[in-house]
Amino acid sequence: MIKKILVLLGGLTVLALIVYVAQSRREAVRPETTPDLVGPVYDPTKPFACGGSMALDLEGKTVDLAEGEAFSAGGDCRLVLRNFAVKAPVAVSAGGDAVVVLEGGTFEGTQAAVSVGGNATLEVRGAALIGSIQRSGEARIVGLPEEEKRDETLDMSRRWGKGACDGVVACYKNAGEFGRISGRVEIDIDGKGAGTNPLYVAGQAPAAVKTCLIENAGKKHLAGYDGPAGKLICEYSGTLTQETEMMTWSPAFLTAEPNQP
Repeated sequence: MIKKILVLLGGLTVLALIVYVAQSRREAVRPETTPDLVGPVYDPTKPFACGGSMALDLEGKTVDLAEGEAFSAGGDCRLVLRNFAVKAPVAVSAGGDAVVVLEGGTFEGTQAAVSVGGNATLEVRGAALIGSIQRSGEARIVGLPEEEKRDETLDMSRRWGKGACDGVVACYKNAGEFGRISGRVEIDIDGKGAGTNPLYVAGQAPAAVKTCLIENAGKKHLAGYDGPAGKLICEYSGTLTQETEMMTWSPAFLTAEPNQP
């Protein structure tokens, strides 16, 4: 009787081992699914949207749409379009943190060839853009010399202009002036970063505030700057109370190079 039980247990153990091995083999050959990398079926007769964490590489087709955006990318989409011939109101739009690469082909937009906003990046590799280029936010366009020059200008403006509006609120508060405020202050900057000729060029600041703003601007110095002469600008507007600040600030630094805005 004991021998029969041992044989039975041994048989069950072998059977369990066979089932385990078979299951392991099925799992080993089961393909990994990455749904975020599987995009919607592409139909060139309809607008195409890429979003989420999709990563898509599409080969060229002819696209001719009367309405909408031929291609739009948002979220963290990574989209590569190779050798397309596109015509639409907007050929390609990108927003969020999307990255779009246009490799070869033509992209024509009756409203805009490309529209890029948010933190999106558009890279042009030998593609022809026909139509206007629209951009906003922190968007970047790589591969077009004029747009790359603009990015360099914006980077310089953000780096050296970030302190242009420091001290403005203090001038109003020290003078006891509150409510709706606005203005524009400009300071000439020489090649070593020293500020000269401060001016209050726009706005309706009271006399005491204006004097303070000009004196404050005259003390500006861009420590470490060594480059072409330029202009430090602070443009501001909003509502100021003793407890709160609801302000829009537009600090900038522009050099005297003729191709800058």
